[in-house]
Amino acid sequence: MAPTTSAAAFSLAMLNGLPEPVRRWLTHAIAPGTPLCCSAVFRQHGQIKVGFWQRYEADWVLCPPHGFVWAAATRLGPLPVSGFDRYSRCSGEMSWRLWGRIPLVTAQSPDVTRSARGRLAGEFCFVPAAALATGVSWEGLDHDRAASVDIDGHASQVTITVGETGALTRVDVPRWGRPDRKPFGEHLFTGLLDGP
Repeated sequence: MAPTTSAAAFSLAMLNGLPEPVRRWLTHAIAPGTPLCCSAVFRQHGQIKVGFWQRYEADWVLCPPHGFVWAAATRLGPLPVSGFDRYSRCSGEMSWRLWGRIPLVTAQSPDVTRSARGRLAGEFCFVPAAALATGVSWEGLDHDRAASVDIDGHASQVTITVGETGALTRVDVPRWGRPDRKPFGEHLFTGLLDGP
């Protein structure tokens, strides 16, 4: 085991050669001198569709491009449901249980891995320093859009849209899944962001 190394500090020189939208976003999101930590821990709450919309709470560890764990609790009608989705070591998994004991959904397969890898690619923007990670390449599409991200040797066409102020406003990624319960296929996932 090697000791943890200190994160490099962000400097504007790191943006040389990147497309204009990426430079504008990272200049807005990361102050010069900030350590470039490529992981984050979030506490979330909101609504999730489990048959119909239900409130949920979740803990989310995000470390792009290496992996994530999203552990949540919600209800299926009156019944408590808890579990996790994860991607790590080139593998995806879902495990959800009623009352924390009775298996409801358990899945590990090439389709689940591909879906989880797409989720990780689409969510890397919540850790802006990850945009500078080795293996992440960028292509400018126009003044406001750029695309890229490589997860474990698999290219993902992630398109970010950046506003004039540098705030990220939209993320689009084709994601493998079956939201309509039909066979797995590629579906466009879009995230709209309205923060500062």
